[in-house]
Order: sequence, then C-alpha cells, then structure tokens
Amino acid sequence: MEFKSLKNIETGFRQIRLFTLVFLALCAAVTLCAVWMSYRYAEAQREKIYVLDQGKSLMLALSQDLRQNRPVEAREHVRRFHELFFTYGPEKSAIDGNVNRALLMADRSAMNYYKVLMEKGYFNRLIAGGILQTTQVDSVVCDMNAYPYRARAYATQKIVRESTVTERSLVTTCTLIDAVRSDANPQGCLIGNLFGGAIPLDIIFGSLATLIGACGTYALRKRNKFLAPVSPIVANTIVVPLVLFYGYGVNIPIPLQMLTVGLGEVLSCGVLGMILLFALEKYRGVIFKRHAA
Repeated sequence: MEFKSLKNIETGFRQIRLFTLVFLALCAAVTLCAVWMSYRYAEAQREKIYVLDQGKSLMLALSQDLRQNRPVEAREHVRRFHELFFTYGPEKSAIDGNVNRALLMADRSAMNYYKVLMEKGYFNRLIAGGILQTTQVDSVVCDMNAYPYRARAYATQKIVRESTVTERSLVTTCTLIDAVRSDANPQGCLIGNLFGGAIPLDIIFGSLATLIGACGTYALRKRNKFLAPVSPIVANTIVVPLVLFYGYGVNIPIPLQMLTVGLGEVLSCGVLGMILLFALEKYRGVIFKRHAA
C-alpha cells in the first residue's frame, strides 16, 4: 500500500512537470506571437502619415517605400545634371553658374570632363562667337539591379549661332551612388565615371567601316587610281547613317542621311582625296623609299 502511494506521488510529479512544460511552451508561443504581431502593426503604422488640414481635420496618407521611388529619382538626377552641365550661354558667369551647380551632383569625373573642355578652349570659343548651347535630355535608362547603379542618357544639343542653328546628339554613360540629400542634391545621388562620346556601337561599326574602306582602297590601288576612294565612300555611306539612326537616335530618315553622308564622302574622299593623291604623286619616291628602290 505504501509502495503504491509512493508510485502515485511520482506519477503525480511527472504529470505536474509535463503540465508545467506545456504551459511554459504555450506562454512562450503566445509571447512570440504577440511580439511578432506588434512588430507588424508598428511597421504598418510607420507607413501611415496623418496630415493636419488647416488645423481642423486629420487626413490619412500612405507613405511609400523609398526604394520604389529610387529609379525615378535616379533618372531625374541624371536629367537635371545634364541640363545644367551641358547648357552654356555666351557669358562666363552663366557658364560657371551652371557648371558649379552641376558639379555638386557628381564626383571628380565631371570636374575632369570640365577641365578637358577648358583646355580645348571650348568655352572661350562660345563666348567669343556669342554662341548659345542648350541641352534637352530625351531619355535616361537606369540599371538598378546592381550597385553602383548604371545610367545612360540620350540628349539633343542645340548650338545657336547668329545665322544658323545646329543640332547634334549627345550620349553619355555614368554610374550612380547614394549620397546625403541636400538643397543642392535633393535626390540624394552622386554621378560618377562620367563618360561622353562615342557609344560602343559607333566604335565597333565605325572602325569596321574604316577597315573595309582601307582594304578596298588597297585592293583597287593598281587597277585605277580613280577607283581608290570608291570603297570608303560606299562603306561610310551605308554604315554611318545606320549608326546615327539606331545608336544615337537621330530622327532623320535613313535614305536622307545616306544622301547627305554620301555627298560628304564624295567631296572629302573623291574630290579632296584625289587632289591630295595627285599632289603627292611626284613625291612618291621620297615618301615610299623602300618601294621606289
């Protein structure tokens, strides 16, 4: 009887311990669930903004995640930078004002680009000729999948002189990094690795057109002198308009571009090139001593 009583006590302790562990587990689960729900509720409340309307009523507005607006801010930053950095008036104060504001939105690469233009005397020619240069950004493409972000801008520049207005395409590439927001940089971006000039399509196919023209001239050199410029004229007439249309977005019909480029090639290669060829013909033995020997 006494042994059975002890056994019942031991079984009772086991049951109490089991009930205690189950109770503690339930308390922990309820606590974790409460903490998790509180966190979710706090996150949801952080996305809400209460706006006081003229001191009378509260209006509820929902805030957006900054990352959702980042592509828009990046494109606007690149657009604004190009409008400031590549727009010049015929006065030094106007040029310095735009450039100084643009330099606050970029790193040293923009300053280096500016110094190159200064060394070439580009701004002095604008001031001396009373030339106005305006830049309108047509589109900005940003790759936000990698950091630093990558951007490419397509713009149209107008160079206004007293008697003529010249339009040309501008294509630049750069990187973007996050920066501290300020009055001078409201988007909180910083442009780096600024590069303007020929796009890869132009570099590849432009070089290919030059190579085709050179090989054709070399192959036809002994048949007839007047056939020598035919190859570069044809190659550039076909390739250059395609690069301008598809690479730089020049909205001029391709046949018209082929006509204008072809006329330019005929004048430069066919006329001036042949004049130069006949002028140097009598000095052939001096220029090409090895072949003359």
